[in-house]
Amino acid sequence: MNKPIKPIALFDMDGTIADYVSAMKRDMESMRSPEEPGSDGDNLWDEDAPGHIKARKETIEKTHGWWRELKPIPVGMEVMKIAQELGFEIRILTKGPNAVPHAWAEKPEWCQHHLGEDTQVTITRDKGTVYGRVLVDDYWKFMKGWLKHRKNGLGLMPGDSENKDVPHPNVTFYDSRNLDEVKELLINARDREEGGALDL
Repeated sequence: MNKPIKPIALFDMDGTIADYVSAMKRDMESMRSPEEPGSDGDNLWDEDAPGHIKARKETIEKTHGWWRELKPIPVGMEVMKIAQELGFEIRILTKGPNAVPHAWAEKPEWCQHHLGEDTQVTITRDKGTVYGRVLVDDYWKFMKGWLKHRKNGLGLMPGDSENKDVPHPNVTFYDSRNLDEVKELLINARDREEGGALDL
């Protein structure tokens, strides 16, 4: 007898379940000279960031073991636990940095350590091509690309994500205060008929 096919929930890693941001800010601060002004780290991802900032960030990312040692994000792990308890098959969907080939090995190692050896991990340059009923991701560009191909998909984004002012009917921002709402949304995504509209 064939087992029923589980609905798929896709989870991003960096900024969603693995704390890339705190680790990067910590290590950037350790490289700051006494003469440099302090920074909250928010300019680390600016395309027009100074060259020395970009170089330091690249040096940190290329440190062997850095990706593997990132700390889990508690609220992201809690959302994953809720999805698992509701019967979703959890798959990790993460982008691999072209300039850091060993990160492509360390990301699965992180998943095996924190999520279990059987966790499926997809490392890609284009998340929009990967199927799932749900995507949990902190980066609007990736979420937007995925929803372009998944008009009935559910998008969940951490509450501290950027672009919170960009509304989308399928996207809900979450933190520890609205996990009951997240659970209801996941139930709706799980139970909708194939091809049916998402009931929000």
